[in-house]
Amino acid sequence: MGRLVCAIRERALATDIEIETSGTIAPTDMITSAATRFNVSPKLAHSGLRHHQRIRPAVLRGLAGGGNVIWKFVVQELDDLDEFQELVDTYGLHPVWVMPEGTDSATVLTRMRMLADPVLARRWNLSTRLHTLLWEDNRGRRRHHDRVHRPEVHRRAFARHPRHPPTTGGPR
Repeated sequence: MGRLVCAIRERALATDIEIETSGTIAPTDMITSAATRFNVSPKLAHSGLRHHQRIRPAVLRGLAGGGNVIWKFVVQELDDLDEFQELVDTYGLHPVWVMPEGTDSATVLTRMRMLADPVLARRWNLSTRLHTLLWEDNRGRRRHHDRVHRPEVHRRAFARHPRHPPTTGGPR
């Protein structure tokens, strides 16, 4: 993957290269130097994975120290906030984005309403799943969702696109 990312950068095929990862495998120096940012979404206990499979302290520390990282947590219940608050405190993770888990609009909206006040009270960012709100779990349409929805992208991206301000509230 490192060569692919570097080739994209060298040929100017993209101005920004965002790598999305669960944070369990450390990126190589080649990938780190070519990526604009990392979107790291550590898995929580509700994923069903054992702790040592989903939380790799050295990898999280390395990514947190890189500076070009956003942290996204997919939440099912309010208790999930306390689980990743511990990760935020332990590894100094910031900025933090919280996204409700859900494959249908009713679930996403219910969880967004449940999460809004507690997430914003912690001064974190709240993101939705716009592709799910638009197309539910229609897999044929999901491949287009990146053109429609990237609110979890670092705020700098919105500074370059003033016509597309963030759709989430909260402190800046």
